[in-house]
Amino acid sequence: MKNKGIWVAVLALVILTGIGALNGGCNSTASTSSRTPAAFSVTNLSIQPSEINAGEKVIASAEVKNTGGSEGSYTAELKVNGVTEDSQNLTIPASSSVNISFTVAKDVPGVYQVALDNATGQFVVEAVPVALRTVIWSDEMVTQLLLKEMPGYTVHILSNNKGVVDGGPIPVQVTVGVSEGKIFFGVPFWAYGEIAGEHSTLKTYTEYDGTKLWLTSLPPWVDPTKEIAPDVDKLPFVESVTTKGGEATLTYRWP
Repeated sequence: MKNKGIWVAVLALVILTGIGALNGGCNSTASTSSRTPAAFSVTNLSIQPSEINAGEKVIASAEVKNTGGSEGSYTAELKVNGVTEDSQNLTIPASSSVNISFTVAKDVPGVYQVALDNATGQFVVEAVPVALRTVIWSDEMVTQLLLKEMPGYTVHILSNNKGVVDGGPIPVQVTVGVSEGKIFFGVPFWAYGEIAGEHSTLKTYTEYDGTKLWLTSLPPWVDPTKEIAPDVDKLPFVESVTTKGGEATLTYRWP
């Protein structure tokens, strides 16, 4: 009889333990099911600096917060003028936030609209200021540029963007001008054939289109650091040229 009482007590203990475990499991399930899914918001979008020169960079930064009750993944996608510029994949715990940043550079002047989820802003790209310089080329310099390979020929610069080439059967009238950043000398077709002939060296740094002899680069014997400026290493983009007796003044961009 005594043993029967013991077994009854043990059975009761097992039943109570099972009920407790069942209640605990229900509570755990209820706790898990009560968690809200991850949800994200983007705030505090900052774009610095707001104005740059072409080719410079801006930094777009923001805060991404997980406002939900569960950890989750989020792709932060930065759009500039509606086009995806860059993205970052983030994993953010519940009720936490992270700071992110993107670097953007643009070469074309204009206003650029930035969007990061629902956060928006803009930055402005300005054209790079152009520095202009001048250099003066004498008759001797122009003669060296064009006709070093043809001894006996000389160039005389006149006013009003004109000049004369001497040395042939008759003097050749030429004009001096600039187009698309390059200097040209207006030379009649017959005169070009007579002056240039088959001089291959001349053709390596000039181009002739039937009316104009274009200076496309400096010849190898001309040192631009001496004939243009100490910090110039090639024929620069020329804005304009004006002449007077004996010299031509070039205005060029730098850099």
